[in-house]
Amino acid sequence: MQKKDMVIGLQTRESIEKHACDCCILGKMHCAPIPKDDTTASRKLKLVHSDVCGSIKTSSFGKHVYFVTFIDDVTHHTNKSGCIL
Repeated sequence: MQKKDMVIGLQTRESIEKHACDCCILGKMHCAPIPKDDTTASRKLKLVHSDVCGSIKTSSFGKHVYFVTFIDDVTHHTNKSGCIL
């Protein structure tokens, strides 16, 4: 439709990219995919994935801005405590 000028006022990707601010460009960025790993656990707690999340703009009641997650590879059980640092 764009190539045939069937829509009046339709912005092309090129025209948007020329006028996009830095925040808009950063907001549309994509992360590279995480490489696949053939390692899997054979029993509970043999392999636990963890991640530190933060710093978060809105702090907790204790003024903490980070939290840690733990996920068991076999059961996919996650921590419910919401460990806050």
